[in-house]
Amino acid sequence: MSIIRKVRNTEEYRKKLESLPQSTRNNKIDAVNKFQKYCEKNHNFTSDEICKELLILKKQNEEEYTDTLYDILQEWITEYSKKLNPNSVKTIFSNVRSYLYYFGIKTDAQDIKHLLSFPRPRKEEKYPLKHEDLRRIIDDQVDLK
Repeated sequence: MSIIRKVRNTEEYRKKLESLPQSTRNNKIDAVNKFQKYCEKNHNFTSDEICKELLILKKQNEEEYTDTLYDILQEWITEYSKKLNPNSVKTIFSNVRSYLYYFGIKTDAQDIKHLLSFPRPRKEEKYPLKHEDLRRIIDDQVDLK
């Protein structure tokens, strides 16, 4: 190990974020915390350990590394898509992606597009209010005064 090389771990990543604006830092830290909880709950390892294992796997077998990485990410997306808004899942994922990049785990946009599936935002069906509905709203407002 070189004396110049810095250790890459979550604590060092958090220190790196200190120069960012407060809201950006909070979003990135929140994403890291969510990913850490997922790793500990579903894989019984810390996110640091999983990243180290992925890097070892990358040196041994590139195809297995890719499959494992995207399987883990898809499981994470699936779990959080049950808890969060679809747009939030994509935003948090982009922050998790930058966290993984810090460790040297690079994800390709093309791979993400083809290997991962994100939940679609639900569209609200809109319809015009009828005259009776408007009258009811106005009447209820008058009764409140």
